[in-house]
Amino acid sequence: MKTIVLVSMSGGKDSTASYIEAKARYGSRYKIIPYFCDTGWEHELTYEYINYLESKIGCIVRLKSDKYDGFEDMCIKKKMIPNRLKRFCTEELKVFPSIKFISQWKAKGYRVINVVGVRKDESKKREPENMWKTTFLGKLPSNKSSKKAKSKFFNRDNTVTTFQPVVYWNALDVFTAIQKAGFKNNPLYSMGFSRVGCFPCIQANTNEIGMLDQKTVDRVTELEKTVSAKSGRYTVFLHKGGKLVSLGNKHRSNKYNGLGLELGCINQFGICE
Repeated sequence: MKTIVLVSMSGGKDSTASYIEAKARYGSRYKIIPYFCDTGWEHELTYEYINYLESKIGCIVRLKSDKYDGFEDMCIKKKMIPNRLKRFCTEELKVFPSIKFISQWKAKGYRVINVVGVRKDESKKREPENMWKTTFLGKLPSNKSSKKAKSKFFNRDNTVTTFQPVVYWNALDVFTAIQKAGFKNNPLYSMGFSRVGCFPCIQANTNEIGMLDQKTVDRVTELEKTVSAKSGRYTVFLHKGGKLVSLGNKHRSNKYNGLGLELGCINQFGICE
């Protein structure tokens, strides 16, 4: 059976390092195809970084949801904004497009190795992760699902091999590997942001919220208004104290560098770009 290696690229450090590792391990044996799930809600610097990576490694396949035209369209149609308890954004805009892409290659008769940039030390939730695992493709059937649906899901033919090359690494390991390979990092890290996928993320911390520029805050505010009007109830993007804490004057006073000083690189990981 033919084998193909698909690498999920987010524009973040972990996926870039994972590509580097996958290329070193499989580049001489199998074809490697990097892909990027475009949520339509990424920072412009992340889109520029994806273009930069493409200039270094070749074509990066762009994937999008078949159901929604990006994050904003999804929120408007669902009449709600994702939150910590209902994080459907990842599923709808990243997981489902990825599954479709992987399934297309499997349908062509390929054994797929799907490479993902996940690290154990990112969160408690990811501590059980391992370098290799077998993943079923699609949405887990509910208890009410038919036996046929369950049988189709829990089937050998409905699996993919997932390789997570940086799972045991720390942030320093990741940045070091990227630099040694001659790659640049996403410039958002130098600006002090800890996450770069989706911008802003519904799970952004207070410091990250305070560093948002006014253009981004205005975009979020407009989305809140639109979704509130569609749903008929007050809807917010970040559930910290009941509202987006960086609106208006609060946003200006929460900026990381309120004195306007030249800080240089403020990469929280302690790595120079």
